Amino acid sequence: MKSLSGVEKIVLCLMVIVFLTIGIRKKVPRSEATAVPKHYTIQVLRRTDGRVARSLRNQIVSNNWSGYVAANFATGQIYTSAQGTWVVPTVTYFPDPRFSAEYSSSWVGIGGFFENANYTVTDNSLLQLGTEQDASSSRTRYYAWYEALPSPMKKIPLAISPGDTITVSLQLISAGKKSQSWMLRMEDTTAAQSWSTTLNYNSSQLSAEWIEEAPSSSGGILPLAEYGPSAAVPSAPAFDLGLTSSGNPSLTPSEGVVMSNPWGQTSTPSSVDSDSDGFNTCWGNGAAQPCSPPGS
Repeated sequence: MKSLSGVEKIVLCLMVIVFLTIGIRKKVPRSEATAVPKHYTIQVLRRTDGRVARSLRNQIVSNNWSGYVAANFATGQIYTSAQGTWVVPTVTYFPDPRFSAEYSSSWVGIGGFFENANYTVTDNSLLQLGTEQDASSSRTRYYAWYEALPSPMKKIPLAISPGDTITVSLQLISAGKKSQSWMLRMEDTTAAQSWSTTLNYNSSQLSAEWIEEAPSSSGGILPLAEYGPSAAVPSAPAFDLGLTSSGNPSLTPSEGVVMSNPWGQTSTPSSVDSDSDGFNTCWGNGAAQPCSPPGS
């Protein structure tokens, strides 16, 4: 075999470096300046036999969602409304050489879960209303948004700050054979501002959810920003929730969803509080963190 000359060795090394650099760039999520977060249906981890992975508390393990879901296949209900209240968490940048920005979303939604108890058919309709909390090495950003898949996210013209108490509701106001009309409302009681809109959207109405999410970009799921309680309201629950058409959902631990983000972060829901209508979520890096319910 012919040995390589010095010049050939240099060329070969450069080719390897270029190849590795291209590979790395494909894996690194877009920077804060260019990433436009998208809020997708649930993405779950599966075992080698195809079944959905579960935590030690028998909760579904997801790549992008954490929180609680009330599903039609478990309750028999059709969900025509959902509501929730939360305190906008404070986010900070967790240093990592693989990316320059991290993202998180808090929202209430209708749809986007599974249509069957075997978790094999995903519901592709999803109507969401929430807040975004992102952090980079240089700054943080907070804003309100809604999204009706497959349409892109739309920002809501409210000024959002960490510590603000947000209350949202999604309500089906009319339904025909081919169309549905939904009323979306958001109130920031801390800043004394509110917003509402009506839109036409055909929802499956097969689930209601209260979620802390790692949103996605065109390159896949984004790293989850380190979030925590607001200094202004350190004891507030992550979510206080309800179903306007049928009272509180009375969720159980098995309806929880644990996040194991592809970039290594975790988000773990607590058990529900004493009246079964509120819970906390807790951020972790590398391992799921214990999470105590509100009032404990």
